[in-house]
Amino acid sequence: ARLLVGYPPANRVSLFGYTPEIVVQQPLNVNLADGATRIFGAPVGTNASLTFTIKNSNPANLTGLGITIDGSDAALFTVTASPTAPVSGPFGSTAFTVRFAPTTTGAKTAALRIANNDTDENPFDINLSGQVLLFTQDSDGDGLSDAAEFYWSGLGFDWQVSQPSLVNTFFTNANST
Repeated sequence: ARLLVGYPPANRVSLFGYTPEIVVQQPLNVNLADGATRIFGAPVGTNASLTFTIKNSNPANLTGLGITIDGSDAALFTVTASPTAPVSGPFGSTAFTVRFAPTTTGAKTAALRIANNDTDENPFDINLSGQVLLFTQDSDGDGLSDAAEFYWSGLGFDWQVSQPSLVNTFFTNANST
């Protein structure tokens, strides 16, 4: 303990062997595993965004943050808000947003890579899957098309979640007016 007297906290942390530990969440408070997949959905000509949060769960600073997107449909996925570094540990965080803007129908994929100084998760990889939503498709089987649920998300609709009671209430109220 005498060796630590007079050293700043950052030096004490490195003496104990702490390293940064990246944690990526989407949505907030839902930790992703390295290599996880996140699904976006939007009709052609529109866009959908997801916000990712980077946290550092160890005392040493998380540095060297850089976001890249590659793959066959990389141009359809754009980082619209970038993270800031360093992310101090163990409670620091930063966020970034990815937008999906499809221009044609069909499945869209890309790989998001987060460069950082975590020794065992550099880069931290996230698979991006873009679902083009159509008025002729009802993926969740609740009686309302995926594209309609996208446009009516402000009413509580979610194209990924079967909500037959909400759909029935909507149609009942729409028919009664």
